[in-house]
Amino acid sequence: MDINSYKKTKCLEFSEDCEIKLFEIFMAINKNYGATYMSYTFDRSDVVRFSFRTDSQWADLYHNEQISGKPIIELCPLDVVSRERKNIFIMWDLYSHKIQPKTSREIMGMREDAGLSHGLTLSTYFGAHHDAIAIATEDRKNDLAVNVLSEDCGDYLKKCLVECRKQVIDMFDKIT
Repeated sequence: MDINSYKKTKCLEFSEDCEIKLFEIFMAINKNYGATYMSYTFDRSDVVRFSFRTDSQWADLYHNEQISGKPIIELCPLDVVSRERKNIFIMWDLYSHKIQPKTSREIMGMREDAGLSHGLTLSTYFGAHHDAIAIATEDRKNDLAVNVLSEDCGDYLKKCLVECRKQVIDMFDKIT
């Protein structure tokens, strides 16, 4: 199966109950690590994508703005990398480095302008589904990615991702 077999430009919202639970997970991550942002994305069998973001300004930019005539959501280096590999941690600082393509640096600069720096994404595949949890902080003194990975090798973030996934699966069970 081609992992890029569908357009990712349209993200659906989770149910209100599910979003409340996802926000509670974010608050726990905020308390433990000082994260000021979280997103959770769930791709269901490469057919439909759902997305939750705690920063509405960034969500609006991410879903609606374009660079060189293409939507940011299709060009985002974090999204591209998470779709190419399975079960990985992605440290955001690497993608704003001068060795990255100009478009990647522009998108990462937009993230920084929105207060989303020093982030970490955990991207996983299970069954025919893909999901990812991303956290960031606007505090330049908080090296969030290093803190999360050095404290417990990212186990807490993994548990949070599984809890997000459980909420989404419960949401689908209620729908069907």
